[in-house]
Amino acid sequence: MSNDHTNCEEFKAATELYRSDEFVSKFTVAAAEIEGAYYGKLARVEEIIVFDKKIGAQNIGIATGGALINEAKIFAKILQAKGLKSFAVSCKVGSTDKTEVGVPEASKVEKGCHESLCSPIM
Repeated sequence: MSNDHTNCEEFKAATELYRSDEFVSKFTVAAAEIEGAYYGKLARVEEIIVFDKKIGAQNIGIATGGALINEAKIFAKILQAKGLKSFAVSCKVGSTDKTEVGVPEASKVEKGCHESLCSPIM
């Protein structure tokens, strides 16, 4: 079975970046080593902590939506207990109304009201 699209220039460039960029390489190797050592053995939260320690991180960003704010608080407490500082941001940061990016009013939960979109770019 051939997978021709995996030979494209973007994949070659990414592979080169993994090897040549010190910052990218550090993260890539750390992630691969942790996956190899702990896959299926640790909870994802534990894997994140091991990864953070391996790369020497001291500060962790948490992006969350309102529906998961309690889980984000628990995660922040766990990070703090492990000596890591966390910073949180709402996915709705910027408060851009959905209609400003082309979402029809009819697609909102609350029609006729301001309804912020999740902002993965911010």
